[in-house]
Amino acid sequence: MTTRAADQQIMVGTAATLSWTSLDSTGEPAAAAGAVDVVVTKADGTSVLASGAAATSGNTHSRTLPPTSNVTLERLTAVWTDTGDSSTATTHIEVVGGFYFTLATARSRDRSLDDAGGYTTEQLLEARRAVEAFCEKSTGVAWVPRWRQVRISGSGTRDQYLPDPMLRTVRAVRVYSDGATYTSFTADHLAAIPANESGIATRADGNVWPAGTNNIVIEYEHGHDRPPADLVNATIIHLRLHLNETRSGFSGEPQIVTDINGNAIDTPSPWRTVLGAYKRHRMAGPGFA
Repeated sequence: MTTRAADQQIMVGTAATLSWTSLDSTGEPAAAAGAVDVVVTKADGTSVLASGAAATSGNTHSRTLPPTSNVTLERLTAVWTDTGDSSTATTHIEVVGGFYFTLATARSRDRSLDDAGGYTTEQLLEARRAVEAFCEKSTGVAWVPRWRQVRISGSGTRDQYLPDPMLRTVRAVRVYSDGATYTSFTADHLAAIPANESGIATRADGNVWPAGTNNIVIEYEHGHDRPPADLVNATIIHLRLHLNETRSGFSGEPQIVTDINGNAIDTPSPWRTVLGAYKRHRMAGPGFA
């Protein structure tokens, strides 16, 4: 299903701080050689933030994305340029419609996440991204609104199967006649593709998706509005297991132990609770991975 490797996630419609940590030749954080500029664009190349100076604190560089430039679900690309040596680095930012839980909620559920020597905000954010991605791979569906762009082969019929279920809206379609020449769907064409829980983009205006091999690039929004309560609980448990494994050496996975009489005992496990919730909410649909 959905594969996400964003360096950062931000909430749509909010002011957000985009950040990058400069590194040395060994991959360790280090001060930049000079001032740092950054430019931010959408997947289609549209500019979101024109090139401008980033604020610098030690080896961390940041720039604010205002709410007026953050109005749709997207996958943004930020290119950071160290003007001291002209080197560049690229980070990817996913603009999402929500999160499974707040960090405050996670910290309140487990004191190991909230003690003085606990985990930093950055560590929790990274772990939450990993847990959400694992949950969505396990259940086969996004539990908050997300954006995706894919290149697919046209079906030649009214129905086009998409990689993700819970289609919310199709934002753009480009039909390629060769490697560089394409025709875009009009607003009327896009409006005639309704939302579909199974992830099938159906052309309700009587037209068909042009048949071909990798000839269609489609941008769409998908996913539920929010996860159910039991799935939220499961992902918070998963977060705790994910973070604490390096400290405890215990992964939380179900284990079989043998008692003094040689009887096998299936031990209780928080991980069983997590996997049970993921299994209950597995989405079965005709979409493909």
